[in-house]
Amino acid sequence: MIAGAVAIALPHVVHDPFFDSRLTNWIGLMTHRPATEDYVPVLPWIGVMWWGMAAGQWLLVHHRDWLTGPLPSFTDATISVGDRDPADHTNQLRSAAQALN
Repeated sequence: MIAGAVAIALPHVVHDPFFDSRLTNWIGLMTHRPATEDYVPVLPWIGVMWWGMAAGQWLLVHHRDWLTGPLPSFTDATISVGDRDPADHTNQLRSAAQALN
């Protein structure tokens, strides 16, 4: 939990020009963000992942039944989609391809 908090807080506290280069800006400690829409630095998001892992480990230890119990009834429809025979899927693809031709 503490490591997650440090990873989340670090980019807001530590900035260094060394991390401004294209080789090191992925870490998340640069002085300015690059001009791109798809930039996602490792810090702080690895901290969020660590918090999720800690929460999952806590659930496994303290409330395992929440994770291993029966699924709610509204999930029955989605489960049955994955229960098909792979041959059925192949036949459906062939039928669709023939219909397009």
